[in-house]
Amino acid sequence: MKFKKPSSATMQDSATLLGGVVAGGAVSKGIIGLIHEDKQGLTADETKKQDQTRMIKRISLAAVAFVGASALDGKDTVTTLVKGALTGVAGVQALEIVKEASAKSTAVTNAVAGSTKAKVFLAQTLGLKGLGCPCNDVPAMSLNRPGKRRRSLGTYVPGIVRFDQQPASGIIALANAS
Repeated sequence: MKFKKPSSATMQDSATLLGGVVAGGAVSKGIIGLIHEDKQGLTADETKKQDQTRMIKRISLAAVAFVGASALDGKDTVTTLVKGALTGVAGVQALEIVKEASAKSTAVTNAVAGSTKAKVFLAQTLGLKGLGCPCNDVPAMSLNRPGKRRRSLGTYVPGIVRFDQQPASGIIALANAS
């Protein structure tokens, strides 16, 4: 492997490959949504069977995409784009397989529980939210809620309905006090 100054042709090929990978990864989530539907209100055995079925579908999709990407040969733009898309499908599905398998493993969840940098890194790598990183437990503010809450310099200011309104206290009160 040698590093050299990138040319416009190699940059264009890399951009095409990256575009294919990103598009393929996004499409792979849609494909799983089409071929597998999670049902609610199932018994424990039915939930386990549903999870196994989803895992089999993910493995099959990743394998088909990997074999398809490996079978492509050519240096033209379309081949690079399709190869990138198939690689993206296989990559995203492989990550989801690892995430689902590690979330079910008590050995893995126990190994990453904690706040050391190594455990936080491992939890984030495996996609185990809420384990090892307190930042995952922060509730997100819904963007489609009515505008009763606005952020002003990092604090919630209740009662502001429009963006152009100013709070009655806070910075204004501090400025008047000095």
